[in-house]
Amino acid sequence: MNKTLTVLLFLFLGLSVFGQRDSLRQQKKAGSFELGINVTSVVGALVGNESGTSTADFPVLLRIHGKKMAFRLSVGAAARNSRFFDPVTLAIRESNLRLYAGKIGFEFKSASYDRFHFYYGIDLIYQLENDELVGNTDVVIQKNINTGGVSPFFGLGLDINDRMRLTTEANLQALYSKSVTREKINPSEGQVILDENELNIELQVPIFVYLNVRF
Repeated sequence: MNKTLTVLLFLFLGLSVFGQRDSLRQQKKAGSFELGINVTSVVGALVGNESGTSTADFPVLLRIHGKKMAFRLSVGAAARNSRFFDPVTLAIRESNLRLYAGKIGFEFKSASYDRFHFYYGIDLIYQLENDELVGNTDVVIQKNINTGGVSPFFGLGLDINDRMRLTTEANLQALYSKSVTREKINPSEGQVILDENELNIELQVPIFVYLNVRF
């Protein structure tokens, strides 16, 4: 994580210098649309340090600003194919994982101090995970996890200029998950071998930094 923090620090310093120069000649008022990119995940991938991050951690965040609040929309996706040895069946299995995530919410301004500002709000989150395990036999194990819930958040922003800013957020996630595992022989529907429900409440500290551009 040290490499990621170092790169983010240099990025912050460079953007600050650029922002001071650009704000002097910025004449047009920023628009109501704002697009944010999760630079923590991007920098982590570039320096080879992706611990604690993934492509499903909402890499893109779109805001539509109104007079008193902003509407938020964020999406993420991940795909991973891997092979491993199953000690139970003593066979080589292949895992095909697909993960899709999205959230919508509302954001409100709290307070501003020079170039720093605070905001808060709430998001609705939905995630769909599908993992298919294939081995040397005709038996296929499918695991589907549907997750939904709410996530109140509190954020800190730093204005670079009239159109660009950096933001990070802390949030409290309350998520309910339903996991269904099926065993089937292609192309049958298969039978349910495991059905689980879980409620998870987690406080997440500010890890991800977003670079936002307003247009």
